[in-house]
Amino acid sequence: MRFSKFTPYLGSFGRRSMILAMLAAGLVACSEGETTGAGVDVDMSKPRAAAGTDFIDGHEKTELGWVKGAKDAPVTVIEYGSFTCGGCAGFHYLTEPQLVDEFVKTGYVKFEFRSFVRNEPDILATMIAECLGPQKFEGIKNLYFSSIQKWLKSSNPNDYVAEMARKAGVSSAAFRRCVSDTEAREAITAKTQEAQKSYSDPDGYFRTPTVVIGGKKIDNGNEWEGLSKAIEGALRS
Repeated sequence: MRFSKFTPYLGSFGRRSMILAMLAAGLVACSEGETTGAGVDVDMSKPRAAAGTDFIDGHEKTELGWVKGAKDAPVTVIEYGSFTCGGCAGFHYLTEPQLVDEFVKTGYVKFEFRSFVRNEPDILATMIAECLGPQKFEGIKNLYFSSIQKWLKSSNPNDYVAEMARKAGVSSAAFRRCVSDTEAREAITAKTQEAQKSYSDPDGYFRTPTVVIGGKKIDNGNEWEGLSKAIEGALRS
């Protein structure tokens, strides 16, 4: 499978100096959700009155990714991200925590991560995440992104995926079973092809992370200002 039309997007990491220092070593940026308007007079400084009783415990596995938040949240935010993308690590550390604190925990947003695979290590990493199951997804995602500099500089990144899987508690036998699942591999690559078809830029390039709300790709959705503005617009529509 070719990703010849991928061009990295250089993220803006002007916040959180400690994380910026970590990313500065070379990490560069390498959803179709349903949106139901919550009304014009939305006070987003307060949790939704109906939220809090039906939150997803950890993550749930969807047909296309992993979702967390209130099941009845009026807005779904989808991130198409790559586990080998520095810009996606930036989103994970800089933007996602604000999204969770201000919109997910308060019940206004469900957040779904969908893996966009750009290479063989990406495919293997996604296969391991799917094998581990939704309750362990946050842990393996943190492990991938916290190790991304070592991973990408490794002489054999595929071996590094195996090492991270062992750290996550995956036995050698389970690892071999997970990465030899040809049906899972085909499904993962097919989902990437569909995302590329739906959300590539007019020039044909697909940039990760790509953020989608209500089936619409959000300009500057990888940065907090653009993302929060789009969410507030969706809530008031």
